[in-house]
Amino acid sequence: MKLKTTRKLMMVAAIGLISGSIVVYAATTLFSQTIPSVGSANVLTAGCLGTTPLTNEGSPIPVVGSSGVMLVDCGSGNPAFVSNGGTATPTFALPSAYSALYAVPSPASLTVPPCSTSATGAVELTSGSPATLPAGVYSYCAAYSNWPVGGAASFGVTWSEG
Repeated sequence: MKLKTTRKLMMVAAIGLISGSIVVYAATTLFSQTIPSVGSANVLTAGCLGTTPLTNEGSPIPVVGSSGVMLVDCGSGNPAFVSNGGTATPTFALPSAYSALYAVPSPASLTVPPCSTSATGAVELTSGSPATLPAGVYSYCAAYSNWPVGGAASFGVTWSEG
């Protein structure tokens, strides 16, 4: 009888040890980590930030009645904006003197007319329509025709994505 009781006690002790080990093991947390949320890079970023205005880069002031192009950037050959590659939508209202607006890879040269889709990498911009721009740095090229007496008004370009 003593042998049976000893066996029972040993079994109860063994079961207790095993279940205790499992409970302790299952309840022990070593550490927790949270993977942070990650946004995405903007498709475009401005080349000149803050109050630095865009400037007519090296282009002469147009003669009344003439046609031509203006290269517009942040001055000294600094690009107007940088593309990380992707699609963004420009919104603008061209004053009547301007016939088209292009995004051209920077640095652009006026010796090779940059304001045409035949120019390497030039993308004609249409207000309210998505434009796909490969990764790179860009300036604007504004085509004008029949330059008016007194010049043309300034205009803004707002970019959005999504």
